Amino acid sequence: MEINSLAELLSASAEERADHDSIDVDRVAPSRAPLHPGSIGSTAPSSSNQEKVSKTSSRSKEIWEDHEILDHVEDDVDDGLECPSYEFLYKQAVATEDVYLGLSGKDPSSTDCEDLVLKVHLDGTKSLSELELDVEDTYVKIRSPKYKLSLHLPHKTDSKKGSAKWDKKTETLTVTLRIVREDPF
Repeated sequence: MEINSLAELLSASAEERADHDSIDVDRVAPSRAPLHPGSIGSTAPSSSNQEKVSKTSSRSKEIWEDHEILDHVEDDVDDGLECPSYEFLYKQAVATEDVYLGLSGKDPSSTDCEDLVLKVHLDGTKSLSELELDVEDTYVKIRSPKYKLSLHLPHKTDSKKGSAKWDKKTETLTVTLRIVREDPF
């Protein structure tokens, strides 16, 4: 009984579809514009959109906002200076309960390290006064008469809580920076 009713509905819709398919295009009133995706919705631009456009155009002609610009090192100039050899090390503060009992839950991976250590080997550099060091949260710039190093750091650091040491014997600069970790939870 319900199946027969459903069959009648389907057959009626098939007949209506045939009627709609045979509509004569010439009979459609010429005053109506043809339907297309652009005709859906209001045609006048909203005032909120105009306000947004005027705010952005009145500020400046910049294509990016200040918060969209990433930290970068402006070091595109080839001035003939060499890039020194360097290495990253990770430092972890451990106590006896960590070493012998493992009570703190720290593991030896770099995810549990507190400090990032950058060792830069500057052969031929005699004193610390020859070096120019610029440390930011995401990059380090080191410059000497012979070497130039501009380097993005693998982790965000706290540049205010860092330290730098010069070893005259091995001609190595050691920069230690505190790693700033985002809370994973």
